[in-house]
This record gives sequence, C-alpha cells and structure tokens, in this order.
Amino acid sequence: MVIKKLNDSLVDNIKNLREESGYSIDTLSLLTKKTYGLTGSADGAKKLSDAFVNLGRATGKSDDAMQNIITKFTQMNASGEITSGSITKNGKKRYLGSLKHYPRQWVSLAINSTN
Repeated sequence: MVIKKLNDSLVDNIKNLREESGYSIDTLSLLTKKTYGLTGSADGAKKLSDAFVNLGRATGKSDDAMQNIITKFTQMNASGEITSGSITKNGKKRYLGSLKHYPRQWVSLAINSTN
C-alpha cells in the first residue's frame, strides 16, 4: 500500500509537470527518478523536480538539454563533486552569482539539495 501511494504521488507529479512545462514524459520520468534517488522521498523529489523544471523553462532548455543537465547533476552529486562544503569552499560566491537572476527559493533549494 505504501509503495502504491508513493508511485501514485510520483506519477501525479510527472503528469502535473508535463501540463505545466511541456517537457516530454521521458524527460520528466528521468527527472523524477533521479530526484527521488537524490532525496529519498516523494516530497523531496517534487520540490527538486519543480526547481529543475522552473530553471529549464526560465533558461529555455530543450528536452535533450534538460536530460543532460539532470544526468550530469546526479553524476556530479554521486561522485561527491557537489556538496554544500564544496560550494562554500570552492566558489560559493561564483556559484551564487550565476544564480542571481533566479528567485531566492530556487537558489536555496539548489544549495540545500546538494547536502
């Protein structure tokens, strides 16, 4: 029952993102799978997926570009290249500067999701 509820929540999120963003089901499925893997929860996956989709839409990224961004982000996270410590130590100012045009909550989510 818990697994079905989790699956339903993740599928609902994919459907909602599809309606809002226009990204393909393949892109959104990959995004949801990867963000769930990073966060370990449906709510965390939804928040991080929303942030990626909003960032992609704001910067005009295509489906292919989004899939590439998602894959590279998770690879970097898995290899330990993205951590809150590395952001702080190795260029937080530069990293935050690159995000200065995005709403504060996205920047916060981007930083918090790297823990």
